[in-house]
Amino acid sequence: MKLVTEEEMKQIHGGINIFVITAITTAVIFVSGIITGIVNPTRCNN
Repeated sequence: MKLVTEEEMKQIHGGINIFVITAITTAVIFVSGIITGIVNPTRCNN
């Protein structure tokens, strides 16, 4: 196994961005709301 120096660690790119997680979560909630509206339509309480 090779030991990685601190300088090499700074050059490593990867992982996932918090904005990507937020966008995916928002898309899932939005699509599930659309599906719920199609499957079980209810009237607005106005």
